[in-house]
Amino acid sequence: MNTARFLSSRITPTRLAIATIFGLISASHAQSFTGEFSAVNMGTGNSDTLVGLNANKTFLHAYNLNDTANVTVNGVTFTAVNGANPTVAGVFATSGLGSVYGGGGTNPAGQLGLITNKFVYGAGTTTQAVTLNNLTVGNT
Repeated sequence: MNTARFLSSRITPTRLAIATIFGLISASHAQSFTGEFSAVNMGTGNSDTLVGLNANKTFLHAYNLNDTANVTVNGVTFTAVNGANPTVAGVFATSGLGSVYGGGGTNPAGQLGLITNKFVYGAGTTTQAVTLNNLTVGNT
């Protein structure tokens, strides 16, 4: 098994909030798909139906960063991982983030809004890193 490490000194709050949703790791076989947005403009209403998340796709992991509550969007449960540098032992670790946004936004609405409302981010003056564990060479 391999570990991948992604470094960036320019992870913005918006990018990390989006990464929270795109941070779905799909099963490594031909019939699985990763979750993805299928709408360009999320709008102001309930956006749950506008995204490509559904329980018919196979997900190994889906995380709701900087929160203490699990959230389910279209049958896909995002497990809460609280803290400024969220980590799940054996799955992933982050470093250099250190800042949390505690919520307060209203868009998008619906369950999706509960995930994008809170997020973690770095100050921009330090290198941020995300380390993914237990990857297998040759699997996508």
